[in-house]
Amino acid sequence: MDDKLIETNTAKMETIYGVFTATVFSFKNSEEIALVKGGGGIPLVRVQSACLPSTALNSTMCDCNQQIIKAQERLSHESFGILIYLISQEAIGQFLFDFSLVVVGASFL
Repeated sequence: MDDKLIETNTAKMETIYGVFTATVFSFKNSEEIALVKGGGGIPLVRVQSACLPSTALNSTMCDCNQQIIKAQERLSHESFGILIYLISQEAIGQFLFDFSLVVVGASFL
């Protein structure tokens, strides 16, 4: 197993909160993404687990989307900020478990 953090791709990304540099990293057979604003000095950093239901499907079962919006908004006011989005740490498993308990009454092993 390779424990090296490898930068695999970088591109400018325009958001409603300004322009960030989006960098994809490969680490231990998974890929993660970092949005970086500015540089130099000590950055303000936010680490966020991926959450498909909230960020892509606008689910109201969690506040992940609001957290990522607040993080980008806050980072837009910093001279150096980083939002690390952990694609490999998908929160969908917990979401489905919670959803099944609340809505359907199903259980998961």
